[in-house]
Amino acid sequence: MASNSNSAAVTLRHVAEEAGVSIRTVTRMLKNEPGGNPETYERVRKVANRLGYVPNIAARNLKIRSSNMVGLVTAAGGNEMRIRIRIALQKQLEGAGKYFISGMIERSGEQLERMLREWSGLARDVVFLTWPHELNPDKILAGLPMRFIFVDCLDAPAYDTVLIDRIAGIREGIKLLIKTGRRRIARCGPDMPTRRRGFNSAFGEKSLAMTEKFEITTAGIGMKEGYDAGTEIMKKAADAVFFETDNLAFGFYKYAHERGIRIPDDIAVVGFNDNPAGLYACPALSSVALPIEAMAGEVCDMIVKPQKKPRKVTFPASFVRRESA
Repeated sequence: MASNSNSAAVTLRHVAEEAGVSIRTVTRMLKNEPGGNPETYERVRKVANRLGYVPNIAARNLKIRSSNMVGLVTAAGGNEMRIRIRIALQKQLEGAGKYFISGMIERSGEQLERMLREWSGLARDVVFLTWPHELNPDKILAGLPMRFIFVDCLDAPAYDTVLIDRIAGIREGIKLLIKTGRRRIARCGPDMPTRRRGFNSAFGEKSLAMTEKFEITTAGIGMKEGYDAGTEIMKKAADAVFFETDNLAFGFYKYAHERGIRIPDDIAVVGFNDNPAGLYACPALSSVALPIEAMAGEVCDMIVKPQKKPRKVTFPASFVRRESA
């Protein structure tokens, strides 16, 4: 198609007048509807190409109240789990004939609202993978002509929400450590509240009587922090450790390998996030797995089969036992 610096201003009427046909004829040609005169269609196509006509998809979507585009709002960078949710969701939606337009969320409510208004008519549904808790969704989203879905970022009764119960999977993993005879169990990480609650919930009165639990705080969630925490973990004579991320556990693996510490013989290791790399670690890493595929399927269902009342669905995380525990 030939370029035209004024293509944004070219309308169906311009094409019709230039080609000497009706607007209806131009519309039929663009839709490739049968029954028209081939020579006329060819003339209209050439005129449209020469003028640089671009169909106004947003206006069309507003008119027919439909769209195959889904807005996806994420944070800059994004953590590993949200990247995996995005990939799974994209696959599910493309299978249903839906495609993403993406945007980064802004701390400024005015900037976020402006972005969403620009999506009006183009996207009927908007999925949030993150939401700044200082912003009020009812204020920001009021009056916008879309349906909004929050995925593991906000419990908002007025909107469709998909949540994760992380505590269930963590508790399952720690209880297994206790059941298999581990008596000095550490939690290692930057003290994420949900992970702390899951860890502590595994220790009932009976468990506390026969085990000792303690915390080792790190500055971050990466492999370096896991490696650096190794000295304190071993100084406390831990026989099991729950790392708040798999990457922390991978860092500790290197620390243990360099010092001849055997996993799980000397110390059992459990991670969080079920990073696919854990399958290939030696030994394979036990981890708390998040229900990413199930969540993506639920979000896709909310988009393809919308209901009048907002839905709230919570998926429990699960513990995957491998060779490290």
